[in-house]
Amino acid sequence: MQLTFTGALVLLAATPLAFSQESNRPEAEPALGKVGTAEGAVLPAWVNDFEVGALVRAFWGYADDDLGGTAINGFDFHDIDIWAELPMEGYDFRASFDADTGVALLEDAYVHWVHDDRLELTGGSFKPHVLFSSAVDPELLMFNERTVLGSFFDEWDIGVQASGRVNENLDYYASITNGSDGKKDDKLYVARGEWDFQGADLQLQEGQHGLPGEQDVVLGLVFFSDAGDDSVGLGLDVLARFEKFTLQGEIMSLDDGLGGNVGLKTVPVALDGDSAPWAISGSTMLSETMQIAGRIQSTDNDDSTNILSVGLDYFPITGPVTLIAQIDRYDSDGDQDGFVLQLGACMGKTRNR
Repeated sequence: MQLTFTGALVLLAATPLAFSQESNRPEAEPALGKVGTAEGAVLPAWVNDFEVGALVRAFWGYADDDLGGTAINGFDFHDIDIWAELPMEGYDFRASFDADTGVALLEDAYVHWVHDDRLELTGGSFKPHVLFSSAVDPELLMFNERTVLGSFFDEWDIGVQASGRVNENLDYYASITNGSDGKKDDKLYVARGEWDFQGADLQLQEGQHGLPGEQDVVLGLVFFSDAGDDSVGLGLDVLARFEKFTLQGEIMSLDDGLGGNVGLKTVPVALDGDSAPWAISGSTMLSETMQIAGRIQSTDNDDSTNILSVGLDYFPITGPVTLIAQIDRYDSDGDQDGFVLQLGACMGKTRNR
């Protein structure tokens, strides 16, 4: 679904929302979050729980001319997200749009129902839970971009999902959605299990900023099948956090029918079928407001493209703002050799926490 908002109109709407989500100034009324009623107005009780918000992630990038023939030296957006949530009579409703291309595209449009800790149901348009790197909200990334695998599975689809925690340590996600062939016969099936060794149930994010420093290790296994027997993926990922350190790793075995271009905004990268791309990331907090991170990735494609990244994150004391400086080194057997520099700013949230 597409809405024909222009980029300028979306920016005018999103920017004040993003900057006003949090404020430590008691004299200023928040411009978003819970939407209240005017004094004396008689409206349904659920109106007080209606929440709206926005996220803007912008960056300046520069890339070597010889990186696949793609020269980059300018500004762009990773995200311009606008969202709304409404809990009502035991159900949660959510809708969100991304307008980073200048046109607002529908992402989330679902109803979420919680029976108990063991069973939650989601129906509508949502992102299937494939990997940690694809599921984490964009404002909680360590780098300006997700991993190659995380970007590849950063896709929304229409269907249903069941999820929950079956004991103190085991979470599950099982979804059926339309898949790559749309509303035709074949479907996309995702089955994922996560074992939390400590049962700490920490927020899903990259890095340790804002977390209590508890030790937590989560291991994930995922089965992915899209539009036929030759489009199967089997993946494993791990997220380990302790004190001020974080370690994250992932690998995915892609069958012959899985592959395609990855939605990176800087250098075009493709994943091939019959491959096993992987990534390893790590970070440490240098102070309460600064974090350094490193990442190495292998696409395992025909060009054997490898990417080495270093990022520095700065978190101002007030407001939901992150500044990210990132440098990437691309090496391959083809023509993708060179450096990419990104300076990014993330303002706002994709949901209230």
